[in-house]
Amino acid sequence: MDKIKAFIKKKRADKNFKLAGPGYVLKDDNTQSSSLPKHSPPKQSQQAKPPPRPDASTIAQAAERRMAKSAPQSELTPMQKIIKMQAKKELEEEQRKLTEEMKGTKVDDTSLKIPKADNEQSSVLYTCELFGEDEALPKSEMLDAIGSCLFEQLQDGEADPLYTTTCIIHTLNKENVKIPALDTIQRYLQNIIDNPNEQKFRRIKLSNKVYQEKVAPCTGAFESLIATGFRKEESATENFLVMDSLNIESIKQSLTVLFEGKAIAIKLFRDRKVFIIDPNKPLPEIPIPPDFFSRTADEILREQQQRTEALERMTTLRTQKMREMDSIKAAASSTIYKYTLIRVRFPNNYLIQAIFNVHERFQSLREFVFKNLALEHGSFTLTFPSSSNNNGIDLDKENSTFLELGLVPSAILNFKWDASTLEGHSNDSIAYLKHELEQTAIAL
Repeated sequence: MDKIKAFIKKKRADKNFKLAGPGYVLKDDNTQSSSLPKHSPPKQSQQAKPPPRPDASTIAQAAERRMAKSAPQSELTPMQKIIKMQAKKELEEEQRKLTEEMKGTKVDDTSLKIPKADNEQSSVLYTCELFGEDEALPKSEMLDAIGSCLFEQLQDGEADPLYTTTCIIHTLNKENVKIPALDTIQRYLQNIIDNPNEQKFRRIKLSNKVYQEKVAPCTGAFESLIATGFRKEESATENFLVMDSLNIESIKQSLTVLFEGKAIAIKLFRDRKVFIIDPNKPLPEIPIPPDFFSRTADEILREQQQRTEALERMTTLRTQKMREMDSIKAAASSTIYKYTLIRVRFPNNYLIQAIFNVHERFQSLREFVFKNLALEHGSFTLTFPSSSNNNGIDLDKENSTFLELGLVPSAILNFKWDASTLEGHSNDSIAYLKHELEQTAIAL
């Protein structure tokens, strides 16, 4: 990672590092496009489309067949039969609701009754340690920028190609693509280690079915094999990867690097905004960006699997604690929101806003607020407005997620200094947000 950072620093110093867009220079009030390099790695093989989504009855029938193998109908008690039928009905109802829910998640659907966001709020952005906190891009563009940087580094040969290709594999591929590729590469290399005199293990046919299905779709996998000592050999009929010279210790090291490698982390950009409000006017509704509603095909299929598992669980005896855990997991999997927009209102009529993942801990909000306060050592509490219906939710549970606390897809909380912090200050003299932040506040 340090080598990659050094590479980027050098490129910036030489003014050869181009930024792809549209990006945003966060220190400039006039949001301008900056561009990070477009990523042009070898194209992945087109992955097969996910199978058609089965309906509720199909899911229920499949679950019944599985249970029937381990517990024949004749062995079920009358109570178990009743529970089984009830579970089937509930699963079908859940599937029906999910279908309706997915139809209703379009932002322009009037049934949602959620205000549309402005254009500049229509996208959730991410930052990356490679580029610094001042560059934020939508997730797909950030990954493209990282990929472009890594492939440029690979071409320049300024860093270890094995470490670079390992970063590419772990950063630019999903688990269902990355894991089969790494397992196959491991088998290739382990065969060479175990059979150093067998030439057949040092020759990989690129048209081979296993290679095409498991290795070729993985971005960076081909380059990784080159980095471990293979070279590409082309002929009129077939192309191969061939390892001419053999260095067992080097191959073992390659295996270690590949499997201990980590992705370059990207971080949700808080998109901090500060407002000043008129206490005599009601606060406008919080605009929810369209990205807050997005749900991928993989997530939908995962929900179907979870509902099938729920049917099986409902036919077994479970303790109260087990049922409570099931309830929490069900709530986490059924939400249509990925992010939440949180606003914190201060007694001096300033308000700060930020974006969080719904699965982040409430503690992350407290840490965000603390970093923006004028006092470095003050303690404070965050509470619901007196007019809100919070259903008795306890915000002292800092390890709870925003989803578990019901703070989705948006929420407004009030800030209050603790009594110990107020000692020695009058209500008029005590500061809240940093002065430079209040200077940038816009009217809401």
